[in-house]
Amino acid sequence: VDNSKLKYDPTQQNAISILSHHGKFISCPDNKTNKYKDKANCASKQRSNEQTFISIPIPPNDPNDKSIKVVFKTYNGKYLSSQKKDGSIECNRNDIGQWEIFTVE
Repeated sequence: VDNSKLKYDPTQQNAISILSHHGKFISCPDNKTNKYKDKANCASKQRSNEQTFISIPIPPNDPNDKSIKVVFKTYNGKYLSSQKKDGSIECNRNDIGQWEIFTVE
């Protein structure tokens, strides 16, 4: 995949796909076909709706905070959420809370 012309600006809303180091995309399959039930996985070599996220910038609460924060909305309107207990990622949240916000570095 030639990504030389791709530009990701996390301060703007963008449609993105996230490719892992082993050449597979992060995916949030529909719960009807997802054997992992709400869990994101990294098993698809092809990109489709299930591997596409809308990256939405989140303004900081603290004016001194210069970090860039985003949420990732799935094709079916749910948000990615990082679980505190085991570090897994789920794609089943209807609302944005702390666990749905990611920092871009």
